[in-house]
Amino acid sequence: MSLAKVDWNRAYHHPKLGSLRAGDLLAAWAAHDALHLRQIAKRMHELASHDAPGFDAAYAGEWRA
Repeated sequence: MSLAKVDWNRAYHHPKLGSLRAGDLLAAWAAHDALHLRQIAKRMHELASHDAPGFDAAYAGEWRA
């Protein structure tokens, strides 16, 4: 079956969240992965500043939420 033929509105009733459509689940999955990428980027920024003792990484810019 191709993705074009998937019924993205097909729903499952979750006991706590209520109606959850296939498209909702796919969108949440992608957004969740993006949040992990943001966490990784933040940690890399922190480590780059920490692992350069005696040097100033301020030129790179500040991390903003």
